Amino acid sequence: MGNLRMRRFSLVTLLFLLVGFGLGAGPASSASLPYVEGQDAAAGLFNPTTVNRVDFIVPQSSIDIINYEFDTRSDPTNFTYVPAQIKITTASATYGPLDVGIHLKGGWGSLTPLSGKAGFKVKINMPGKKSQRILGLKKLTFNNAVQDGSYVHEATTYRLFRNVGVPAPRVGYVRIYMNCAQEMNPEPNSTCIDYGLHPHIETMDDVALTRWVNGTTHLFEGGTPYFPDMYDGAVMQVDLGNEANTSDFKALARINRLEGAAWYNEMLKRTDLKEMTMEWATEMYVGHWDGYAANNNNFFLHSDATGKFRMFPWGTDQTWGGLQDLYVEDGWGPSMMVSKCINYAPCRAMYTDSLVYIWSRAQAINLDEMPRDIYDGILASDMGPQTDPWSVCEEGCADGNVSQMIGFMSSRDAQVGSIARSLALTRPTLSTKLTSRTIALSWSATKVPGIAISSYQLQQSRNGVTWADLTPDSATKSVIRNVTPGAISYYRVRVTTSSGTSPWSAAVRVRAS
Repeated sequence: MGNLRMRRFSLVTLLFLLVGFGLGAGPASSASLPYVEGQDAAAGLFNPTTVNRVDFIVPQSSIDIINYEFDTRSDPTNFTYVPAQIKITTASATYGPLDVGIHLKGGWGSLTPLSGKAGFKVKINMPGKKSQRILGLKKLTFNNAVQDGSYVHEATTYRLFRNVGVPAPRVGYVRIYMNCAQEMNPEPNSTCIDYGLHPHIETMDDVALTRWVNGTTHLFEGGTPYFPDMYDGAVMQVDLGNEANTSDFKALARINRLEGAAWYNEMLKRTDLKEMTMEWATEMYVGHWDGYAANNNNFFLHSDATGKFRMFPWGTDQTWGGLQDLYVEDGWGPSMMVSKCINYAPCRAMYTDSLVYIWSRAQAINLDEMPRDIYDGILASDMGPQTDPWSVCEEGCADGNVSQMIGFMSSRDAQVGSIARSLALTRPTLSTKLTSRTIALSWSATKVPGIAISSYQLQQSRNGVTWADLTPDSATKSVIRNVTPGAISYYRVRVTTSSGTSPWSAAVRVRAS
C-alpha cells in the first residue's frame, strides 16, 4: 500500500474544509429526543440524529505500523493500538486533544485499509493513562458503514434489542478527519484525509455493561474466522475476564451435549434462557443473517458474577433485508442452541412468545419511523452522508435503502402479527372448584402483547347441548350458588380480543355435591 501523503480527496470535501473547518456538529433536531437513552455523561454522544466531528492526529510512524499490520494481517486480526491524538467536537463542547491509541476496525467484508474508508477502534485509557476517559468512556468504536448504504441499520436494530431487554450498544454518528486540524499540530507535510461519516457504536465493555448486568465473570466474543458455537474447544475471544479459567463456558458446553427436556432444564438453571430466546428472535425479526442464530457470528456471550449466561448482538449493519423465515430455516443455521430450542416444544413456545413481544415493542416505540428520522437528522448536517466522499451510494440510493428498510419492517409486522393473532385466538382454559352447594369458576386466555382482551363470554348448559349466557361476577371469575346437590351442569367460555373471538373452551362437566 502506498504512502498516505499522496492521498487525494474530493472537491466536496475540500469545499467543506474551506468553509467549515473546526466547526462542531449542528444543533440536535426535535426528533433526537426520543432516541437519546441513558443518564450517563456520554449519552449525548449516542444521539443518532446528529453528527459530531472527530479529529485524529496520526504521526507517520503510527501510519506505517497500521499499514504494515494490514498488509501482513493474519485471521483473526490482532492489531496494535498505535499512538495518536483525538479531539471530539459536538454542538456544545470539545473533548481533547487527548493522547490515545487507535487501530483499524472491521472484519470479513468491512475491514478497509487507510487508503480506503477505514473504520477505527480507539483506546482512551492507554498504558500510562489508565484513568483517562472521555465522558466516562474507555474505548470508542467507529464503523465505516461500507456494508450499509443507508447508514441507519445499526442504530435502528440496536434500539429494538434494547427495548426488548437485550443489552445492546447505543449508536451516534461522527465525521472523521485525519491530520486536518492544524491547531492540533500535525506533522509537516502530512495529508489531511476526510474519512467520511461513521456510525459511532457504543463499545460493549465494562463501562457499557454496568447499565445492564450485575457483575461480569466473562465476556466472550464470537465471530470470524472460527464461527464458534457452544461446544468443547470452541475458539472465542475473551474480552473481559480470566482467559486462563473458562470453566463457566466449559459448563455451558457440557449442557449443550444434551437434548430435549434434559437440555432445556439445565439451560434454565445456567442461562437466562428467556433473554437468550429474545436475542435470537430479535436477530431473526430484523433479518440479521450474520448473527449467532443463523451464522454463529457477531455475538457476545456474557456470564455474570454468578456464572449465569446471556447473549448480546453485534455487527448488525447488514440487517432489514434477509432471512424471511423466522425459525431460521432459510439461513445457514440454525446454530446449536437455537436448533435445540426450536426443536423442543416448551422452548419453541418461549421463542415464539419472544417474537410476538418483539413485534409488540416495535409497534409501541414506532420503530418504523426511526430510519427516516435518523436519516433526515444526519442529512441535515453538513457532515452527513450527502458529503461523504466514500459513500457506497449517492443520496437517492441511501434514501432508497431507508425506504427498503421500512418496507421490510412492514412485512415483518404482518408476518409476526399473524402469529400473534393466532395465539390471541387460542381457546381459553376453564377450571372449577366445588364446595357445598357452590361452584366456583375461573378462566384465563393467552395474553398476547399488543393485542387487548375485550371481554369473556361465559355459558351454562344443563345437557351439554343447549347453552345460555351467564353474567360473570368479574372478568375471569364467577360463583354459582345454591346449587341442587347431585345436579349436573356444563360450563364453557370464550374470549374476544382486538383480533377477534376465540373458539369455546372445552366444556367442563360439574356434578354438584
